[in-house]
Amino acid sequence: MPHTIQNDQTITGVLERIIYFNEENAYCVAEVQVADSKRPVTVLGALPGVQCGETLRLDGHWARHSTHGDQFKIAQFKSQLPASVHGIRKYLGSGLIHGIGKSYAKKIVDHFGSSAKSPVGSTRSPASASSAPSRLRPPGTSRAPCATS
Repeated sequence: MPHTIQNDQTITGVLERIIYFNEENAYCVAEVQVADSKRPVTVLGALPGVQCGETLRLDGHWARHSTHGDQFKIAQFKSQLPASVHGIRKYLGSGLIHGIGKSYAKKIVDHFGSSAKSPVGSTRSPASASSAPSRLRPPGTSRAPCATS
């Protein structure tokens, strides 16, 4: 049986892995990589609409489960654009953006570094946002077509 071991806290990290997700109520068991921790932190709570690679700001409290150890119980959360190179690579390679997989995400981040998120969240013109990434694809290949609704 879990019991609380600390008062309310806020942690920020990259969503690394979703272990369990309930489609009906968005209850989730996941692992979040926090900057000052060597191992991912296990988090529990409602996380509707999240994807691996997202940077999450989580408010909640720590609890210790007799079998599963320390876990962070989420009271509320906010999704943020990733700030680290690791987070950007994970975010872009998560499949959230149609046509960008893990290998293309790595090429984009290797080319642009931590500024790779700028075209995703900015108001730049489409031409300036897409000209350099297209040079990263092998000759004779084109960008994946947009999804149709």
